[in-house]
Amino acid sequence: MRTSDLPAVRPKYFEDSDRFHVRLREFWHEYKKNRMAVAGLVIVIFFVLIGIFSPWLILHDPNEQDIFNRFQPPVWMEGGSWEHPLGTDELGRDLWSRIIYGSRVSLALGITVAFFATTLGIIMGLVSGYYGGTVDSIIQRIVDILLAFPYLVFAIALMAVLGRGVFNLFLVLLYKEWVTPCRVVRGEVLAARESEYVEAARAVGASDFHIMFKEILPNVFSSVIVVATLRVAWIILMEASLSFIGVGVPLDIPSWGMIIADGRGYITQYWWLSTFPGLAILLTVLGINLMGQGLRDALDPRLKE
Repeated sequence: MRTSDLPAVRPKYFEDSDRFHVRLREFWHEYKKNRMAVAGLVIVIFFVLIGIFSPWLILHDPNEQDIFNRFQPPVWMEGGSWEHPLGTDELGRDLWSRIIYGSRVSLALGITVAFFATTLGIIMGLVSGYYGGTVDSIIQRIVDILLAFPYLVFAIALMAVLGRGVFNLFLVLLYKEWVTPCRVVRGEVLAARESEYVEAARAVGASDFHIMFKEILPNVFSSVIVVATLRVAWIILMEASLSFIGVGVPLDIPSWGMIIADGRGYITQYWWLSTFPGLAILLTVLGINLMGQGLRDALDPRLKE
């Protein structure tokens, strides 16, 4: 028999790649049915691009002061200029540059904290739900203790102890964020650990690690993705809240919450100081929530018609 007569065998890599592309097309087909979700995705991509390219979009140093040009109005108002499109604050700092630069802080913290918190929550949730018993009790008591403290109040106390700083703010936001994905994963694992595919994996001698991360996790991952996406919006609000009250990022790093706080004393006369960073927070959080709802609708088969 000639070699050319043998049937062609596609490597497993290409088969997995084909399945991935099929699933991706199916996901996008479901996702784009929700126009609000698509709008949310566009908003999120817009702000992410602003954050990435902020060094090229800012017109001035965000901390550069010009007392002689303080309280300059936006360009479309009398006295405004294109040198400062959104006006200047009480120290003459360019509001456009500060808001653009602030997007990096809010989005970077939101995405980074959500990633590490979700990773930790997945591991803790898998271990808690799969093993149950004493392990589950210990992890869930830790979860209950963390949930007993009001998030913002405890975060303020921690920041007062640790001091202002981006890394300290990251730790403070992370300390409790893993709880939500942990509880979601645990609930899914409790329902999945007695399923037929898990029993089949045990029957062939698969290890606990293989069952948790290769069998159960792929089947609960869609729920985790939705929760993680929605938590990014919450983290952005928490960061803005802490920066607003003066216990967030350092003073030399502009953030949306800090910019709003700087302008709150002049809101009746110079409305643009707090309005524009507030709109940035509003649009970002709205976009993330719309995108998260779209992900839920597209990834949850129970919601499909």
